[in-house]
Amino acid sequence: MKKLILPLLLLLALVAYHLWPSAEETTSEKKLSSPSTQTKHARSKHRHSAQVSEETTSVASIDVTNEEQIEYAVAVQDDEQYRLLIEAARKERLFLSAISPLRVVRLRGAATRLKQLLSSSTFSEATIYINHIEWIIPEYEEEKLFGYPGRPFEDRALNWLGIDKTAENRGKGITIALLDTAVNVDAPSLKGISIQERDLFGLGKQSKEAASLHGTMVASVLAGKEGVVGCVPSANILSFPVMDAEGYGSSHNVAQAIVTAVDSGAQIISMSLGFTQGDALLEMAVAYAASKGVLVVASAGNEGTAESGESSVLYPAAYSGVLAIGAVNADSQRPDFSSTGAELALVAPGVGLIADDGSDYVMFSGTSASVPCVTGSLAYVMAIKEGMSAEEAAVLLLENSNDMGLPADDVEYGLGGVNVERALNADSPGIFDAAAADVAFVKNEAGAVESVVFTAQNRGTEEMERMVLVCTLRDAVTGKKIYSEEKLFENVPVGGSVSVLLSDGEFSNNLSATVEVRSTEDFNNQNNRVRRSFEVVKPSSEK
Repeated sequence: MKKLILPLLLLLALVAYHLWPSAEETTSEKKLSSPSTQTKHARSKHRHSAQVSEETTSVASIDVTNEEQIEYAVAVQDDEQYRLLIEAARKERLFLSAISPLRVVRLRGAATRLKQLLSSSTFSEATIYINHIEWIIPEYEEEKLFGYPGRPFEDRALNWLGIDKTAENRGKGITIALLDTAVNVDAPSLKGISIQERDLFGLGKQSKEAASLHGTMVASVLAGKEGVVGCVPSANILSFPVMDAEGYGSSHNVAQAIVTAVDSGAQIISMSLGFTQGDALLEMAVAYAASKGVLVVASAGNEGTAESGESSVLYPAAYSGVLAIGAVNADSQRPDFSSTGAELALVAPGVGLIADDGSDYVMFSGTSASVPCVTGSLAYVMAIKEGMSAEEAAVLLLENSNDMGLPADDVEYGLGGVNVERALNADSPGIFDAAAADVAFVKNEAGAVESVVFTAQNRGTEEMERMVLVCTLRDAVTGKKIYSEEKLFENVPVGGSVSVLLSDGEFSNNLSATVEVRSTEDFNNQNNRVRRSFEVVKPSSEK
């Protein structure tokens, strides 16, 4: 019997730094008691640079009266300063670990001793980070789910993505780093899959613990072979446990794992996790990955729609150059939990996917489930188009996404849903596909509909000379037709969207809308009709 596991549990973790696994000093994990150049594929015009949080301070502002043990991550300007800082910290017994490519040194000690060390003119330009981060691991109990998720995908996610589940060697030759909780490689769906664990922080032993299910479920969606049909079972997976079984971790863990994954040959880094605030150390690691041509794919988050139109997209997904992934249900609609914001790039299946938690097959929901769908889609394309980089594959998916929600780019769906088949056929001439894209109900602050947008898209590879949108709006209770119109559009470019806006009318609380698209050139005859409904108050059985 399938168990229902619905994400969205906010697991708060006060920063816990861990050590670099080398010949340098080691220490056990501790939880604190106190509270560049980027890749261009992810629609950089909508990305903002990382926020250096209020926890960033200067040497002079360190509180000398606080004698408790404090940890700092210190970034220096050049290799010589980096060497000298490590030497001085070792001498003063303040050194914990370091991330060499970022020139970051982790120190721990009383504030007065740290101030004395860092007040040297040698380190006057060092940047000191005191990080207070909230970790979010999308495990969620059903009774706590807010909003309306919609129809589950079950085993239909690959069909929606356009991945041929019968194709052999899906993802072969592509290396993916999975940063998550530990993965149970003995899970039924993962037997025979190439998964190498890189246990930097001593968390790998938790792979079979009951609470450590998240990483295993993500891995099964990405690469499952038996019971769960994953996207790319032939890919090489590098598993980096960066959180313990309860979801605790640190920005230092994630940053160190990102750098190690890059240096270990990962082409894509998949992160079904996030923070509610920016962190400079994490941004440095993301920039390092981008500088090496490694693509980071991350959960947009399960925060729902933020108030006052602000973004609710989590970090690192909100960073420039990171592919931020939202969720849709099996009706291609955003579930209420999926985060919104201008940083959103793409959406993918995220409601009720069948996954393997190591002991049972379960229903897995959240943007955590959406990320391996996109990561797998990228790897699938890269394996077929030999020599294609992850960034080039991302551009291909972005340029050939299925428009959803409002026309073109929007805060709920980004550039739309992943369509691997369209991406792979982008260079094939002679494809004519006039598709009904979506009907969007635009609501005011009170939650009532103030306008309706009917949208269609040219999903072929040739310009469409004529596309006719047939738009209908009815009262869902009485069946009375409120609006009907046929609108002709000419010379619609490849990938282009056309729309009809209905904004002048009194709309009821229960609406049914349909958009159909017609064209004499349409040889595909698929997805020519979309129907959507709107209800202010859903029946209790649907909540």
